[in-house]
Amino acid sequence: MGAPRPTHRLNTDTPLETAADAWWRTLNAISRRQHKHRDRTIARLTAIIDSRRRPAELQVVAVYYRAKADRNLGHTDASRTGMQQVADGAGRLARAARR
Repeated sequence: MGAPRPTHRLNTDTPLETAADAWWRTLNAISRRQHKHRDRTIARLTAIIDSRRRPAELQVVAVYYRAKADRNLGHTDASRTGMQQVADGAGRLARAARR
């Protein structure tokens, strides 16, 4: 059996009562930060990809890293599609995308 779950959510006005509260809030804050960061990364890379202002060999870098961020957020279909685009090319990231 694990540590007891905190009874409150992210209310920062509520004092921490136990070590489990502090640990849960720490993990939750890190998780939210990473999620928001990846969401912003996907949005920025999508804007870059959609602009088509980069040479093809540089475009694939944006597609690859957007697919990685999609995978990390559980967007399996979007990640698979992006990695397939990269894998279909002959660039340096094709091998990594096939994995």
